Amino acid sequence: MVRATLAKRRGDFRLDLALETAERTTLVVVGESGAGKTTLLRLLAGLEMPDSGRVEVNGRVYFDAAAGINLPAWEREVGLVSQDYALFPHLTVRENVAFGLRAQGAGRRAARARADEALERLRIADLADRHPGALSGGQQQRVALARALVPRPRLLLLDEPLAALDPGTRLMVRGEIRALLSRLECATIVVTHSPLDATVFGDAIAVIERGALTQVGPRDDLLRHPRSPYVATLLGINLFQGRVVRSDPGGIAHVQTADGLLAAADPGVDGDVFLLVHPQEITLYSERPAGSALNVFHGPVVELAPEPPAGNLVRVALGTSPPLVAEITSQSVASLGLREGVSVYASFKATGVRAYR
Repeated sequence: MVRATLAKRRGDFRLDLALETAERTTLVVVGESGAGKTTLLRLLAGLEMPDSGRVEVNGRVYFDAAAGINLPAWEREVGLVSQDYALFPHLTVRENVAFGLRAQGAGRRAARARADEALERLRIADLADRHPGALSGGQQQRVALARALVPRPRLLLLDEPLAALDPGTRLMVRGEIRALLSRLECATIVVTHSPLDATVFGDAIAVIERGALTQVGPRDDLLRHPRSPYVATLLGINLFQGRVVRSDPGGIAHVQTADGLLAAADPGVDGDVFLLVHPQEITLYSERPAGSALNVFHGPVVELAPEPPAGNLVRVALGTSPPLVAEITSQSVASLGLREGVSVYASFKATGVRAYR
């Protein structure tokens, strides 16, 4: 079990959070650039000292400000894979992987055997005698992982593990890392800004915004119950906050938001609620619709983004109040003559809005 409570100030930025994760599980910490993700890993690894807090891994205290405990990085059972992999160019792959063991005092033969075991585990034993400059990005990633795992850490830290890879390699390595993480006995913390990486790797996901955790929980809970605009943007959905002001007998609740009144399926509760609207629930019109939809908004097209791989679906960002993101077919885009700046009507039924506490 990993338990950490950390505070660190750097200029105007302050990191202040608490998190925990168990052995054999992967916690993904996701957030924008500058949110504090890499700082968190450096504090856990002992590369920086927190201003206050406590770090405990499997009952062993790595840091405790109140007790004056601060184990140096080399005494912590932590493996760290940085964004740039930090491989030594003058050492072979085997020597890179064995470096940490040798630095801890392991004999040459024992370190070599452990390194070869790790390389075999990562399926790169055939690269043992090469130098990093002769490797692809994906191969360097595997070598860095092998080096982090060879000391048999109790905590593995991965900093944007796929950021340096090209899209084709990223797809392949993502699957390999996911399979590897599922077999590890240690706890793993992965930081990323990628929503796909977060949902693929994470047993649980922690969202960090401006140095603070804004939502932590199982992956499915995050997908079903986002609780901040950043999480909604990350997942590509529309999220609003408001207060139920009245409920109709027909099962419709009217919710006052900062951008106006929205109609939603009655959640059966009063007071403050979140409102979730999937982009597929939103229909676009060139003229005001005359149907049964209670939620109708008007505004310009801000952005058109075809969805991979073929672009048959297009995400349309709208400058309505509230701002909305719709997902429609490329044929609908053509028939409506949509382009940036064109004004459209957007509507969605109250039954298409999910309200929750």
